[in-house]
Amino acid sequence: MGIRQKGREVAIQALYQVSLMGPEVASSITYEWIRSDTSEKIKSFAVELVCGVVEHLEECDREINRTLTNWTPDRVGHLERSILRLAVFEFLYREEIPPEVTITEAITLAKRYCDPDAYKFVNGVLDAVVGNTRKDPKVL
Repeated sequence: MGIRQKGREVAIQALYQVSLMGPEVASSITYEWIRSDTSEKIKSFAVELVCGVVEHLEECDREINRTLTNWTPDRVGHLERSILRLAVFEFLYREEIPPEVTITEAITLAKRYCDPDAYKFVNGVLDAVVGNTRKDPKVL
């Protein structure tokens, strides 16, 4: 598993806790969830992602929520929402990461940690977000 892939996995664990407990706990959770044997590069990338998502939480949620069809935001599970938030943050603020890579990583995380069909939901939402951001260049 590569540095970024493992970093996303660690970040999702912290973002799940943020989703349950609120963004004000992000700074302490970010470090608590990182195992001591995790490399500094992985830790650094994970912390960068978590802090970025928390800083831009409203923007990420707005992009996610505007793509939900026949769903209300409160129906989205905490883990799925955490994966979506991370991916949308990467779309909006990590230009060096191609959207296709972000989507693939999000699908992998959903397959690994969510219900068996959740990856389809994650894929659909992220495809819609990418479509919206490409139509509205001010978003990117």
